[in-house]
Amino acid sequence: MQTYITKGVVLRTIPYNETSLIVWVFTRMFGLQRYIIKGVRKSTKGKAAKANYFIPGALLEMEVYHNQFKELQFIKTFNWLHLCNNIFSNVPKNCVALFFVELLQNCIREPEPNEELFDFVEANILQLNEADDIVTGYFPLYLLVKLPVFFGVQMLAANGADFKYFDLEEGKFVITAPRHAHVITETNATAVYYLLVVHQPAELPQLQLTHAVRQILINQILLYYQLHFSGFKPLKSLQVLRQIL
Repeated sequence: MQTYITKGVVLRTIPYNETSLIVWVFTRMFGLQRYIIKGVRKSTKGKAAKANYFIPGALLEMEVYHNQFKELQFIKTFNWLHLCNNIFSNVPKNCVALFFVELLQNCIREPEPNEELFDFVEANILQLNEADDIVTGYFPLYLLVKLPVFFGVQMLAANGADFKYFDLEEGKFVITAPRHAHVITETNATAVYYLLVVHQPAELPQLQLTHAVRQILINQILLYYQLHFSGFKPLKSLQVLRQIL
């Protein structure tokens, strides 16, 4: 069977038998795939077990077998694509990474390649790894407003600086308040506009948002996901994120 070299980010891992794992990996070449990796939970010949490669958020380079007619694939070899030690050792960064991974699990439903999305994920995991504490605190909001564009339901920034309301149902700024309750108003709507137009996470501290406002905006933008992503589930990582950040 032919093998392929692809990048991947680990989204989810569960034990399989005594020594193996089943992992969900978002790959650059094949999109979301489910793999079985045998023997990685067992130490052999003085070598430590390799299960730590498959921590959610890990960026890997893998040689994989791929059969489009099978739901469970196999990994032949794997290694770090980037070793993001700061994410794995820093509690706030790790919480943001787990939030990002769970968000991706909720949004990516089909095993279709999306190279632009993968490049976005890779780039932002690397930036999170190097971010200072202030930028780390803004990262969840940045990810929330930027991610929908890759699924065709982007939040539109056009003329937002001149409008007082962001209509969550329509995904755009409006002049007058809509009749429904799914709306972000005035000061918070302005913050959404600037979140949409910034190009890099390093620009985020310029917004000077309080912790309370950031929490409100996270809740409001997650409502946008519930409205526009079918079957979007509440994020288990959100409560931990609130406590840590």
